[in-house]
Amino acid sequence: MKLYEYQAKRLFERHGIPVPQGLVTAQAEEVRAFVQHLGTPVVIKAQVHVSGRGRQGGILSASTPHEAFLQAQVLLGTIIAGQRVRQVLVEQFIESEQRIFLALRYDRTKRQPLLAAAIEERRKVISSTRPERILTATIHPLRGLLTYQVHEIASHMELPYDLWQPFVNTVMQLYHFYEACDAEYVELDPLVTTAQHTIVALNGRAIIDDSALPRQTEIAALLLAEPLTAAAQIARDSHLLYVPLQGQVGAIVNGSGAGLALMDMLSHFSKGDVCLTSFIDLQSRETLDNFIQAFHILNAEPTLEAIIVTLFSGRIETGELAYLLTQALSQGQPSVPLILRIEGVGAAEAQAVLRRIRYAHVARTLSEAVWMAHTLLKGRSHVNFD
Repeated sequence: MKLYEYQAKRLFERHGIPVPQGLVTAQAEEVRAFVQHLGTPVVIKAQVHVSGRGRQGGILSASTPHEAFLQAQVLLGTIIAGQRVRQVLVEQFIESEQRIFLALRYDRTKRQPLLAAAIEERRKVISSTRPERILTATIHPLRGLLTYQVHEIASHMELPYDLWQPFVNTVMQLYHFYEACDAEYVELDPLVTTAQHTIVALNGRAIIDDSALPRQTEIAALLLAEPLTAAAQIARDSHLLYVPLQGQVGAIVNGSGAGLALMDMLSHFSKGDVCLTSFIDLQSRETLDNFIQAFHILNAEPTLEAIIVTLFSGRIETGELAYLLTQALSQGQPSVPLILRIEGVGAAEAQAVLRRIRYAHVARTLSEAVWMAHTLLKGRSHVNFD
């Protein structure tokens, strides 16, 4: 579960990580009033799950309360990478001297958490030409992150010595947040040093393990308080798992693993040219109404160019799934190419039923479904799948 920047910062602050003073709102007039109280200059930031939103016009600055009001009006309601801006975060502008990238994630190769750090102005060059220059520390799952590991990173970054202690405190608190909140990934980008010899997290990201939400009551409350998009509201009401992404292909699956596999295979096969715009996991609730609602959600996606339905069943006859799909599609034909794939008990009979849907393309395997999507979207007559 991805947190918006303001949600992540709210939790960071409660864990002792310094963040700028700010306000999240959906009203431009509230921005003006807050800036009159806070003072200028300020930055106004669109709250969307989009990497690099600043390069897409998602972060604006203002030097007066009225200008902040106008900039908020510009952002609210606009669409950035397929996502509508419903809220903005307005914060005091902080002049930085040094910008640091920090991230914590689980390294599946080493089977341990990993801390990564780099000086921001060098990070993009380093990551592409000298990946070994990104500083890392492997964290023992029992001992946790140790102070000397953070000292080594501070030393290699040539951080001024009077900033070592606040830097160590911030990194240790970030690790405590990562552990306590069941995070899959956390990032401070950038964490800045100032002329006043302080450290502040100007931006932050956090992804929380969905399966941990029942025990993460504070985070669950944040998510429940968040105004939902129409698609997310339909999915919640139907007990469907809706995962919005950034791409061209919508997917309906009955298992999140299938959705993730499809996402990886599609991106890998197309070398990143074709990606999922979203996927909907039926979560073993393969009913006629849920199929109808899933198609309704996908058809409303602004960047949708194709739909893949991939289902597997070991519980019920796949012929029944094929019948439900046929009934759902009789309610309305998608306006984009449709690829259908069913595996499980009686798959041959189910595929025969699906082939009666004249506008649909029936795939026997997930790989074939991926190949079909790429071929249809790229308009190529032949693809060497090897």
